[in-house]
Amino acid sequence: MPKLIAVTGLPRAGKSRIGVLSSHVLGIWPEGFLDTDTLRKEAIEKGLISYEFRYSRKYMEMVYDIMMTRARERLADGGDVVLSGTFTNRKRLRQVHRLAEQTESKLHIFFVDCDEETIKARLEE
Repeated sequence: MPKLIAVTGLPRAGKSRIGVLSSHVLGIWPEGFLDTDTLRKEAIEKGLISYEFRYSRKYMEMVYDIMMTRARERLADGGDVVLSGTFTNRKRLRQVHRLAEQTESKLHIFFVDCDEETIKARLEE
C-alpha cells in the first residue's frame, strides 16, 4: 500500500524541510516529493503563471491541481508521495483525503508549527 504524506502548516514554518527529510527517509527523493513552492516556480518558468500574481487564488488552485495530478499518477503506480504546502482551506485537505481513498494509499498528515518570532525572522530573510 503506497504512503501519502501531507506536510502542512503556516508559511515559513519549515514544511519543505520536513518534507525533504521525510522523502529522503522513504527513499523517494526527489521524484516523490511534491512541494507547492517548487511547482509554482516550474509553472512560472513555463509561462503558465505570472510572477506578479503567483499567489492569486486562480494560480494557487492551478499549483495544487498540478500537485494532486502528479501525486495521483505516482500513487497509481504504487509509489509513495510526500506533499508539502499550506493546504490553507478544508477543500484542499479534503482533496488529499479523497486522493488517499481513491488510490488506496495510507495517509499521514503532519502539521508543522513554529513560534511567531521564528516565522517573522524567516519572512524577513
